[in-house]
Amino acid sequence: RVVQVEQQIPLEKKDTLEQTRNIIRLCKETGVKPAWLAVDRTGNGTGVHDALRSMFGDQVFGIMFGWAATDTRSLEDDTEACSERYHDIITEMAFAVRKFMETDTLKLNPGINWNALERETITRRYHQQGRGMLKIEPKKEFKKRYNGQSPDRFDSLLVAIHGVRMNEGISTRMVQNPINQNKNRRPMEHGIVDVLDFIDMST
Repeated sequence: RVVQVEQQIPLEKKDTLEQTRNIIRLCKETGVKPAWLAVDRTGNGTGVHDALRSMFGDQVFGIMFGWAATDTRSLEDDTEACSERYHDIITEMAFAVRKFMETDTLKLNPGINWNALERETITRRYHQQGRGMLKIEPKKEFKKRYNGQSPDRFDSLLVAIHGVRMNEGISTRMVQNPINQNKNRRPMEHGIVDVLDFIDMST
């Protein structure tokens, strides 16, 4: 099972209700049901998100970019939950896209404008913060480096993939054929503190 991105369609900015109607019209034309519509509800996006839930269906999935990372795992063989590895939801979404690409779980239609998407995707910086958690650079820092250009194509890709992950629970492995683990193997002992034995030290 893979996620295949067919196209990215720019929408002209409109007022809340007109934008909502445009999105609903586009969803009906492309066969997208409310449960599979994921939208950015950050800032001004909250109004469109709320209107979509009222006018299209309460299954519409909204994402606030300021949220904390989830307790899910991007890949089945990840040893840490996203909340243990990533500082916030936007970082989790970005690295989930990266892992899906690495494992061939995400496919892009050749007709997509990769030149525009590439700059917003592979040039987005990140760093370690706190206890080694990863944090992607804020959008305002990216825009500062690119003369105010907003990474809207990148954001739309992140939102779409995150919506699929949360809705369908789609996942995969980095290692497709892991070795069989011996579940009956005795755990390694490092000393008497690992066993419930007492030693009489009085003699």
